[in-house]
Amino acid sequence: EISLGLVGSEMCIRDRSSGEGIPTLGEVVHIDEKQVVMKRENKILSYPAPGTDRQNALEISAEDFKRGKI
Repeated sequence: EISLGLVGSEMCIRDRSSGEGIPTLGEVVHIDEKQVVMKRENKILSYPAPGTDRQNALEISAEDFKRGKI
């Protein structure tokens, strides 16, 4: 029987088999009112914050990120 009180992370842990890894979403490197910037698989991606006009993630060059152009 599955309890109705389980949240997503508890369900994920319960449902995975032994030795199975959980994939990483990336490393959060910056958060502000407009975006969440994550480093993932050698890319730097800017995801829009809720309520902003932008809908999709944008890739940021490593040079622009280092210069603060995000």
